Amino acid sequence: MFGVSAGTALSWANDIRIWAMAFAAFAGIVSWIASYYQLKFSAEVSAEKDRAFNQYKAEAEERTAQALADAAVAKERAASLEKEAAEARLKQEELRRTLAWRSLSASTVEKFRASLPEAGAVTLAYTANDPEALSLSLQFAEAFTQAGWQISMEARTYPDRIFFGVYAPYRLGSPNVGPLHSALSVAGIGFSTEPLPPPPMAFGVSRDNTRALLFIGSKKPPL
Repeated sequence: MFGVSAGTALSWANDIRIWAMAFAAFAGIVSWIASYYQLKFSAEVSAEKDRAFNQYKAEAEERTAQALADAAVAKERAASLEKEAAEARLKQEELRRTLAWRSLSASTVEKFRASLPEAGAVTLAYTANDPEALSLSLQFAEAFTQAGWQISMEARTYPDRIFFGVYAPYRLGSPNVGPLHSALSVAGIGFSTEPLPPPPMAFGVSRDNTRALLFIGSKKPPL
């Protein structure tokens, strides 16, 4: 065939088959090696991805924990600041009440005025050189005026002592003391009936002992 003997053709065919089988074996080996390294590299890549993910997860959890801790600290600080602000407001309110001048509310004035009889007379005294006591005495004066009472204002000075609060002492022969005490009680105004000594110095002194005496002393300081 083609000028080649049958023996030579058979030899060539055997050689080709042998080379083909060798090539196939080599290709199989190459394929196995490729598969091996493919699996190995895939495992390494997967492991690297897992390490990266686990690191990201750990960092994220750490950041979350830190954020929660910071939030807790901020919340605690906010609560502390709110407490401090509340305490400051309370102290400010206490200071305001301490420094505030005494005053008669509209309802107190109305109760006091309505409880007084239509006619009466009173000596309305106050601590001299004390603007706060004078202010309160003027509020009483307005109520007495609305009730139709006669008022005699008197500024008293006691160089050796200080009287605090409101005094309405008893006066023998005065018909106005009882109605005055009753009106003060109805209006809820605290007062003392302790006798007061004659002041060493006074301005606008009334000699009429039938008048009731209402003395506005200084405001008592906080303890």
